[in-house]
Amino acid sequence: MNITVFGMGYVGLSNALLLASQNNVIGFDIDKQKIQMLKEGRSTIDDADIQDALREESLNINFISEFDADTKPDLCIIATPTNYDPEKNYFDTKSVEELIE
Repeated sequence: MNITVFGMGYVGLSNALLLASQNNVIGFDIDKQKIQMLKEGRSTIDDADIQDALREESLNINFISEFDADTKPDLCIIATPTNYDPEKNYFDTKSVEELIE
């Protein structure tokens, strides 16, 4: 299966790495520095399991910072920030909505 994970924060990166053991995964993030670090096998998150997974040579994962609209994954996972405002009782889902568009 071809899977694209949007957002390489803790949730997106951990899911992308887990899925890459059995699937072809593209990990996308707009932060070019983060993508470069991931390509070099360096975690942007202080987590030993993620660092170990990045060293795993059998994973089928590619990290990118520019998405080609012609890419047609079988499954997309959106793991972008949805900051919660407790005063308004509101989740800011703008980043999710932009990806869907």
